Amino acid sequence: MPIKKLSNIFPSWYRKWLFNSLNIKDGEECDAKYLDPLFKLNKNWLRENYQQKEYSWDEKDVATSYALYYMSINIPKLWMTLNHSGNWRQQELPQVNSLVEFGCGPGTFLWSYLLYLYSEHPTQLAEIKKIRGVDTSQTNLDIALQLFNGLKSKKEFAHIEIELTCSNWQNELSNSDEELCIFGNSLIESDTELGEVEEKFKNILIIEPGTQKHFQRLKTLRDDMASRDWQIHFPCSGGLHCPMPSDNWCHFHVNRFMLPFVQKMSNAAKRRNHRHNFCAFLYSRRTNGLDNTNWRLLSKTRKVKRTAMRYICNGDRMFEAVLGRKERSPDNLDFIHLEAAEMARTTAKFKKGRLSVNDSFSHNNTQQNGIK
Repeated sequence: MPIKKLSNIFPSWYRKWLFNSLNIKDGEECDAKYLDPLFKLNKNWLRENYQQKEYSWDEKDVATSYALYYMSINIPKLWMTLNHSGNWRQQELPQVNSLVEFGCGPGTFLWSYLLYLYSEHPTQLAEIKKIRGVDTSQTNLDIALQLFNGLKSKKEFAHIEIELTCSNWQNELSNSDEELCIFGNSLIESDTELGEVEEKFKNILIIEPGTQKHFQRLKTLRDDMASRDWQIHFPCSGGLHCPMPSDNWCHFHVNRFMLPFVQKMSNAAKRRNHRHNFCAFLYSRRTNGLDNTNWRLLSKTRKVKRTAMRYICNGDRMFEAVLGRKERSPDNLDFIHLEAAEMARTTAKFKKGRLSVNDSFSHNNTQQNGIK
């Protein structure tokens, strides 16, 4: 099954579902009561001496505007991760009939997963029996329930049950028996270690902000889990120790302006950068079927004097590879044209980090096959 562009995965009824569930009329998304607290909060999160008590806003307005804006731009992160997860989509996804999100907010990655199935794997959507969300904010959970009731009114989702728990997600780890456990922008905020409870999990998806600081903890966790026989399906091919140097970090980005109303809100708030960065890791106990000839493309192509350069990683080595103009051939042009986050297979030894004219470098099509 060919993978759709991310911009095509939002269903045509997404905006109507979202606005109706939140009781928002067209045009109200840019009202000050939604924009002001949300973006002031975001701006001041970046301050070292930030104190939330210095600011005041209606918690429901903040939660509603988060569901409108940040939830909508976070949803494609999960799609991008699963699109490039190779064997996981073929072998593990068909086994998932229940999932939990720890730190779910308004249910961001619960809806993201369900909408992904709706678009890409509708037969598997019919197999989902129950979803569970855990969050410390009852206001967020109330909005999650509104969104779920709106989703459940559609026949494709009518069979699904939901459980929403207001609690610290750390207290709920031992109660988890779902096939897929999602940590969405939550794991990085705590000192909880997964080693104590990970035997409860079958599949773990972690999606966190795409910053150097946040990646450092994910890198440590990644190495710990690899040493305990967890298989990484995204982004790594393998390797017990992440080769990323301390002054760099592994991250990808989605276009935050996929939806017109999100771009309208961004323009109103003077947030015009289309790149929304994230880090993600997808784990299971099943082999990913890859070896060190498989390389993840970590960056877009950078062209300097007709030379193509981009960061690549196979789990053991990470560097900026180079393809010179004279070394180009029909067998290695994918090095230039593939998108960031895609997986490629190569015969190259990368002597001094370079591809030679005789090296093949091609899209790993087996990583793109969906379930039947």
